[in-house]
Amino acid sequence: GVDVVIPSPPRPRRMPRPLADVDVAALLTVCTQRCEVLVSLAVCEGLRCAELHRLDLDDVDIGGRIVFVQGKGGHQRWVPLTEASAARIARYCNGDRGWGGGLLIQNARTGDRLSISMIGNRCRQLMIDAGIKRPGVNLHALRHTAATRLWMESSDLFMVQQMLGHSSIATTAAY
Repeated sequence: GVDVVIPSPPRPRRMPRPLADVDVAALLTVCTQRCEVLVSLAVCEGLRCAELHRLDLDDVDIGGRIVFVQGKGGHQRWVPLTEASAARIARYCNGDRGWGGGLLIQNARTGDRLSISMIGNRCRQLMIDAGIKRPGVNLHALRHTAATRLWMESSDLFMVQQMLGHSSIATTAAY
């Protein structure tokens, strides 16, 4: 006889759970101004780690409350800034840095762009410091929180898709 191999079904992907408002508030209390900007852009605007990594000062229009995002696969989009994110960015940039151009978020020691892994690791550590103890504690959980909040406020899946920069509505629907 011939052996027939029947593949097992694929394991379902576990999506990150959104953070509760109390967790977001706790997270922001343990942040420096620089980290506040990173967390805010992830949890309010839904930016990915790599998108945060690429941000320059010229990409942010505080007055117009909009940010230009260079997304996945070379796609670019404009994302509206929440009042909270705009205020945090303005506070951060008016501190020691000013608006002289260059990088939005810099490595404090070298002045270079923060690496993607540095951003991810820092956000993960901040979540631990804030007492958020559960599986999937990472920056993507902040992005998922933004998507969930936007969906709950608008019920407009296409708007959520545009804001997150998903090329497929199916990806957005999975959130």
